[in-house]
This record gives sequence, C-alpha cells and structure tokens, in this order.
Amino acid sequence: MAIVGGSRSKVLVIGATGRFGQELVKASLAAGHPTYALVREPTFSLADASLLLRSFSASGVTLLKVVLAPFRSVCTLRLNVNLVSISLFGNLVFFEKIPVPVACSCPFLFAAVFVKESDVATFTICAIDDTRTLNKVLYLRPSGNVYSQNELTEIWEVKIGKKLEKIHVTEEKLLKSIHETPFPSNMDLFFIYSAFVKGDHTYFSIDSSGLDGSKLYPHVRCTTVSECLDKILAI
Repeated sequence: MAIVGGSRSKVLVIGATGRFGQELVKASLAAGHPTYALVREPTFSLADASLLLRSFSASGVTLLKVVLAPFRSVCTLRLNVNLVSISLFGNLVFFEKIPVPVACSCPFLFAAVFVKESDVATFTICAIDDTRTLNKVLYLRPSGNVYSQNELTEIWEVKIGKKLEKIHVTEEKLLKSIHETPFPSNMDLFFIYSAFVKGDHTYFSIDSSGLDGSKLYPHVRCTTVSECLDKILAI
C-alpha cells in the first residue's frame, strides 16, 4: 500500500454523526489518519450527537463547524485534506438490512452481498492511500457474505432447528407491494427486489474498471452473515 507523501493522508468525513459516518471516523482513527469531521452547527445542540462529537474530539478528531452554505466551506477545506469522504452509500447492503425470515418467499435465484457497516468503513480507509485504487470502483464480495434468499432461509432454519413455511411471491406481486406500501416502509421490499430479483449486486463480473476489495485487502476480516444471525438469535 503506497502512502501519499510518506505519511498518512488527512481524512475529512462529511456526515460523521450518521450510522456509516461514525464507522468511517473510527476506521480512519484506527488506521492512524489525521481525521476531521465537518459538522453543521445545529448538530452540536442535539443530545446524542453532542455526546458522540465529544467522544470524537477526545479521540483526536478535529471538529470543523459549518454554518449553512456548506458547499463553499467544503471547497475551502478540501484544499487542506487528501480525502473528502461523504457517508452517503445508498446501494450498500448492511447487516441491519438482512431480512430475517419468519415466513419466507423464496422464488428468487440471485444472491445479495451483505457487509457490516464497520467492515465497509475499514475497506474504505484501506483504499485511501493505495495507488492501485485510483480511478477504480472498489467492490466487496467477501466469502461467507454472498447469499440468495433461499440460502439465507436455509441457514436460519438450521440455526433455529425447524423448517419455515414458504410462501411463493411472484415478481409482479412484489412490485405491486412496493407501489402500495408507503415510504419508508417499502424500502426493505426495494432491497429484496433489487438484490434478489434483479441481481443488482452479483449479475456482473468485475472488469478492469473495478477491483475486488475482499481480495485486495485479505487482512480485513469481515463479520459473516452466520455470525450476524447468531447475534440476532442471542437477543
């Protein structure tokens, strides 16, 4: 892994108090990067966010307060950092989104990729100073984290020690449910349709424009789907 200028790059995280932003900050600190968090002024008055920001500051994060007009502020700050990381990843599938089957609909053949947020953050930070990732798309397909709906169901059945009732749902019926279910309650249905029906995670091979982060950074150990389901069972 090549380090820019012989030292760790400075990292600015926008959205540091969000679920994924928090993980980016932690991963950046753990890797030894000088870490900055761009925070809107009203955020400091929110109880939970304020506690989080104080913990960041105590850990060595430099908090940068911005008052409205954030675009100009970001442009100015970017002159002084090597990476601006915005924690908005709409198409990532985190473990919190795993549909734990109770009564399962399983006519879908495509597999989905499940990666825990903290693991995604670790891969992201690994790529910062790695010249191999310049102008590349970094994909994550870790072993033990790529499963179809049927495979997820089978894993869950083994863990709970019983078979579940299977309800066949056609693509047309699923689309109808998506349209009839109000936002944001229909987001899980969107995920099921995109990942398991359309195969948006795995229908393609990684070409020269991309890299498999799971192979590029074999030292990063990902939490597996099985381990996540074990935690759900323990609740």
